[in-house]
Amino acid sequence: MHSQLRAALIAAACAVALVATACTTADSADSGDVIGDGTTYEATIVRTPGGVPHITGATPADLAFGQGYASGEDRTCDLADALTKVNSQRARWFGRGADDSNLNSDITMSAMGIRQIAEADWASASDEVRDSITSFTAGWNTHLTTVGSDNIAGWCAGEPWVRPIEPVEVYAWARTVALLASGLAVEQFVATAVPPTQEADEPAVDEPAVDEPAVDEAALASAAAGTADNAVGSNAWAIGSDDTADGGGLLIGNPHFPWEGALRFWEVHLTIPGEVDVYGVQLSGLPGVGIGFTDTFAWTHTVSAGNRFTAYLLDLVPGDPTSYRYDDEIRSMTPIDIEVEVLEDDGTVTTEQFTRWASHYGPMLDVPGVGWTDTAAITIRDANIENNEFIEQYVDILQAGNLDEFIEVHRTHQGVPVFNTIAVSDDGRAWYADTSATPRLSDEALVAYDELLETNPIAAIAAENGAVLLDGSDPVFEWSEVPGARDPGLVPFDEMPMTERSDYVFNANDSFWMSH
Repeated sequence: MHSQLRAALIAAACAVALVATACTTADSADSGDVIGDGTTYEATIVRTPGGVPHITGATPADLAFGQGYASGEDRTCDLADALTKVNSQRARWFGRGADDSNLNSDITMSAMGIRQIAEADWASASDEVRDSITSFTAGWNTHLTTVGSDNIAGWCAGEPWVRPIEPVEVYAWARTVALLASGLAVEQFVATAVPPTQEADEPAVDEPAVDEPAVDEAALASAAAGTADNAVGSNAWAIGSDDTADGGGLLIGNPHFPWEGALRFWEVHLTIPGEVDVYGVQLSGLPGVGIGFTDTFAWTHTVSAGNRFTAYLLDLVPGDPTSYRYDDEIRSMTPIDIEVEVLEDDGTVTTEQFTRWASHYGPMLDVPGVGWTDTAAITIRDANIENNEFIEQYVDILQAGNLDEFIEVHRTHQGVPVFNTIAVSDDGRAWYADTSATPRLSDEALVAYDELLETNPIAAIAAENGAVLLDGSDPVFEWSEVPGARDPGLVPFDEMPMTERSDYVFNANDSFWMSH
């Protein structure tokens, strides 16, 4: 590698605090603030001149407590606002929104059941995860109580929805983040998914539908393309020993996450003396480090080009649009009853009731160009809706002592929801992997899908625009279950694409085969 390029990479990487401990020096910082009295938690927060919090604690719980407090100081509004979405309360606090955006958000979150799933899983989460999120929440609440909601930093000061929060809410927020490129990528299609009006005296019949559903090809293509492009991007380079002057490793991460809102990164340095020393960034309102480095390894992420869900076209029973054919049987959709509180223009709060529907695959969608007719509708199966390993993985990353242990965390949890991982070690090994949650289709299903693309114009249009649409009436398209997968039907770690090299690996949201 040319020396000029190496120097540029080093300078850029230090600028975003992602490559060497020299970037973490706390010169000119104050002596820090001690948060907590040690009865339950205690942490020290030192702010460098740029405002970055360097947090030290004696235990993981102390560390998460300090991180929660510092996160509250810097990003109170991000998490408080995110929880209005998690709890299906955006319409309650902000009204219906433009084009019913807040109302539709609340309907979608309730229809997908994210909060309910998180509540059910919280009781069985590991002690490490429960301790981390509980202490993080305690720190966030301590800051809010100390300064009062009227005096917090940010646009939400004094708002009635800024209040002490519960650990399960933070856990539900983490589960919501994991759906960024799956359920949340199609959320705009969930809220309006209702069956066509059915005449009371119209009988259900068992004869198969003869006509193909009318399709607005332009609308379908636009919707599929918009779904595929909904996720944020990034790029990254890991340079190995072959191309560095000292034989060590070099990493640059260039994440393209937003500059505002809860999905923007927050820079932080976490230390347990003699045990943990990690510098990097995390999304607002979550404990740990999502992208970062230690003395021995560094890692970053890019958004995977793979698929996080599969869509299914259902063959509905004419006259009974909430029933569909599956193999040689008729299945009934499951109704989901929803109540949403709405802040009206006159300041009153009303309650509205809705019913949405789910197939055995998952929630029904109102996809432009197809919609929900008397004979056809689209549903999805989400690879991340059951991802309770996401937080487990990033809690354990803090304990990884080297690149090999970091890789083993990926093998153990397989909790990465949507990212490629690009990493490098101090001894010059560069590692790339796409360990994100990916549906696994059998060889038979892949052959059948190729045939479907030749015969079904709706599936072909979806594929041309980055979405996978399968025949929901054919069991061959069920996800294939094999040993070693995080959840049934996903690609297991040993089948995931990865490579370790001594020169370099690279990704810019491309397919895994372009990692070098």
